[in-house]
Amino acid sequence: HMCDHLRPVILDDLGLVPALNWHLEQFSAQHPEVDTHFGGFEQKVYLPHEKEIAFYRICQEALNNVGKYAEASRVSVELQLCGEQLELSVCDNGIGFNEEAIRHKAGGWGLGLLGMRERAAAVGGSVFIDSSPGVGTEIKVALPVESMEENLFVKAFA
Repeated sequence: HMCDHLRPVILDDLGLVPALNWHLEQFSAQHPEVDTHFGGFEQKVYLPHEKEIAFYRICQEALNNVGKYAEASRVSVELQLCGEQLELSVCDNGIGFNEEAIRHKAGGWGLGLLGMRERAAAVGGSVFIDSSPGVGTEIKVALPVESMEENLFVKAFA
């Protein structure tokens, strides 16, 4: 069960899009009070495994934070190709937080937020956090898609 949680077989068998959708369904079953929405591609996204797992684990951590802290009634996960970048967005309408206060708190960033940043950086990506108290939070991961990856990626949609 632990291995499936960290790297589900669906990620290897069906790819990133079904794995993200599956994880959001799992989140919804655990948090029926939160309305969930997934916006992604219908077909498999072809990326190297290390990039797929980074996206999956970042989404997993972002949803974990929504479940633990956000007090949200709605969360959406979106995956889209924007120019030469693949972007993952996890957006909720929860209580939000003051990013500066979190950053200056004893110990700095929480382990979850720090882990997301480190995972993205390890595969050449970056994480952007937009949150305000009372407004909600958006976590966006941007990952450059190299020309060879882009060709494989686009072929999935031809």
